[in-house]
Amino acid sequence: MTFHGWLMHNLWRADPVGDLARDARTDQNWPRRGSEVGAFRTYLVNRGACPAALRTLRHAWIEYQLFTEGVA
Repeated sequence: MTFHGWLMHNLWRADPVGDLARDARTDQNWPRRGSEVGAFRTYLVNRGACPAALRTLRHAWIEYQLFTEGVA
């Protein structure tokens, strides 16, 4: 599962990761592919994301990695 796919499974969450998921869902330019957190971070930085959004991305990426390790 891609990070984007994992994120879309977290739309229901009432926390910053859920907020990120909902923002990504409505952002037509959000990267749908990518196997490195850096691509998503660069995307957010280039759009002027605040430090809290970058922390949320880092947190979501860690959760995603833990999820994919559990699936493998």
